[in-house]
Amino acid sequence: MSRSNARTIRLALLAGVASAAAAQGAYAADTTSVESEVTEVIVTAQKREERVIDVPISMTALGGETLQRARVTDVQGLARVVPGFTFEDSLISSGARARIRGIGSPTFTSGVETSVSVAIDGVVTGPTGSGLSNMFDVGHVEVLRGPQGTLFGKNATAGAVAVVSRAPTRDFQAYLNVSQTWDDFSDKTNFTTTRTEGAVSGPITENTRARFAFFTRVDGEGAAYNNFKKTDENRRNQWGSRISLVHEAGPLTLDFRASYVETADRCCGPTFREVDPSAVTLGNVPLLLRLAAANNIIIGPKNRDSMASDRVGEETQTIHAALQADYDLGNGFSIRSVTGARKWNSYGEDDSERLAVDLADATFGNITLNLFTQEFQLLSPQDKPFKYVVGVYFYDQKLQDAFGVGGALGTANRLQGLSIATSLNRVKNYAAFANGTWRFAESWELLGGLRILYEDQSLEGVRTGSFFGPNRPFNSISTDDTNWVGRMGVRYNPNSDTSVFFTVSRGYKGAGLNNSNSGPFFSPANNADPILRPETVMNYELGTKNRWLGGRLQTNVVAYFSKFKDFQTSAFDGASNTFSLRNAGSIEIKGLEVDATAQPWRGANINLGAAWTDAKFSDFRGAPCTALQTTLRQCPITGQDLSGRKVDGNPEWQLSVIGRQDFDLGKIPAYATVEYAWRSKVNYNSDLDPMLVQKGYGLTNLRLGGNVNEHVEIGAFVENLFNKSYALRISPAPLLPGVTSQYLAPGRIFGVELRYTY
Repeated sequence: MSRSNARTIRLALLAGVASAAAAQGAYAADTTSVESEVTEVIVTAQKREERVIDVPISMTALGGETLQRARVTDVQGLARVVPGFTFEDSLISSGARARIRGIGSPTFTSGVETSVSVAIDGVVTGPTGSGLSNMFDVGHVEVLRGPQGTLFGKNATAGAVAVVSRAPTRDFQAYLNVSQTWDDFSDKTNFTTTRTEGAVSGPITENTRARFAFFTRVDGEGAAYNNFKKTDENRRNQWGSRISLVHEAGPLTLDFRASYVETADRCCGPTFREVDPSAVTLGNVPLLLRLAAANNIIIGPKNRDSMASDRVGEETQTIHAALQADYDLGNGFSIRSVTGARKWNSYGEDDSERLAVDLADATFGNITLNLFTQEFQLLSPQDKPFKYVVGVYFYDQKLQDAFGVGGALGTANRLQGLSIATSLNRVKNYAAFANGTWRFAESWELLGGLRILYEDQSLEGVRTGSFFGPNRPFNSISTDDTNWVGRMGVRYNPNSDTSVFFTVSRGYKGAGLNNSNSGPFFSPANNADPILRPETVMNYELGTKNRWLGGRLQTNVVAYFSKFKDFQTSAFDGASNTFSLRNAGSIEIKGLEVDATAQPWRGANINLGAAWTDAKFSDFRGAPCTALQTTLRQCPITGQDLSGRKVDGNPEWQLSVIGRQDFDLGKIPAYATVEYAWRSKVNYNSDLDPMLVQKGYGLTNLRLGGNVNEHVEIGAFVENLFNKSYALRISPAPLLPGVTSQYLAPGRIFGVELRYTY
């Protein structure tokens, strides 16, 4: 680490300590006016129920009530409230990606897994974007930063997101939440959304309790308008339900949760953002400019008008089931079984070039994912100096992928030259793991964990049709590997309100099987390298977690350094006009993360999250060139050298602040919430094309609500108060060198909400 970087981290740590000290002094003048301490979420990041302060991991834990107040209803929404977490949208779920500390997932492929693992009720959701979905009736969410593969399953080199649904209750409870939002983006479309969520919970028998939960989301009109077809676009229609059962029979407790979610989205097609002045005469760009003028489209960062000539949308069906069985062996020991099954199907259609003529219109993708997981754990007593969990794990994945592209190249036959690529990806993973803590002195603990794993992967496929060139015959590749992940460290906690820890951890993600967009491992840029090398990371963390003033102020500060080797990444390749996969050499990341929660005075709650992330390619030779560089023959034969450059998809700075004040409005208990989230600029592609940069922006949300009586709450809110225009993703436009497309986020949104609880 350089001297300047070390100085930066020292200054940041000193600033955090100074802030805590100043806050302690400020609160000391009025501690009697605060009625209760900050509510603390109990987490299971180490397979046990623990307070956040006792977990030596950089993490953010958010309770269901906090998420509901902030209107976080999917994984994407976590980017507003969790430091170091970002999300990039896409046309279909398999193209979306979550990132932690700047590290995310390759997209548009089924043969490479995510670096950010997502688990729902203890069961991982697998590759692609199948887990980046709706959240409803949530008990709490844990976002764990840094390698988590020791205890969290497989391939969590960047971190993990654990979503835990609400459990059945011992007494009867019910709630119904209905919200309506609207926004006038233009004179052509009025973006509206109606969302409902509810649950009924209670006992069935003396030893059995159940919970039924559901949600629906219906967008009236979309956030974009198609000037060519005279229809609105980018709207979502979704619904889902979950049944949960808990049965207790002496020492045995069974917890079963199963959900079904279905979507029928006309979403999310991009609009044209920018044309490089040097590209106006290249390839199909003159055609784009003529058609844009003919369809009254003004290309620019605020453009919400499209002219796609074919259907854009995705339909998905998801079944997710988890069965946890706990058996108390006596003397504090217990065994646990976690069985999981998941089936996810996605069918999406797209007009690849987004033009009002048929160049590459017949584009579709059909993905079917089947998962089965089984885990057994032995947990030691919680109150002993040496605490541990040991276990074994099995993961079985079958993923079928069909991808088709065709186009008439301007003629009337949209299926001319249709190419269809089909593939089957199988993965089996076996692991044995152990994790423990040993309190060897009154205030000191040693931490350690190890996971030994074996993974077997295979990929087979075939491509027919002529759109991408000649047919490709049946082909198959396979690989297997035995490897390890682990962590070790030390924790100092002189009392229940102070924890200081230092940890070293190693993460591992298995080899990638290169199945790119143009067919099963047949992208021109990747013919010689169908198997990507495994991705590894060494991570070092120094953190302090503290509770001040009897728990009314809680602060978590973590400084870290990570080094990735053979990072698996995806980038748009200008030579093949597709997204290609490759190993990006090495990446170095250093940063600082701060979480703080406080009750400074009666009825007030403040949540602060901040992250500084300095992520760079320390070695990325042979990186893909941009489409414009390739077209203008400015790309070296060996590709670009991006060593020393910033990693794509990573804002260097992130900040979120949520303040809530409870008060009485006459005889009505009321509250007001102000939320502010800001992040610095970000480049959205690993070729680091300067055209793909979203400038930094800040968002302000307001909310006002109150209880009409003990059962009914009403509220009103506005999101993106100052109507900031920003892109959730910027990407190169296929077949149009020097042109970019964007997925614009909604503008200012107004809403009302009604909540009934019993």
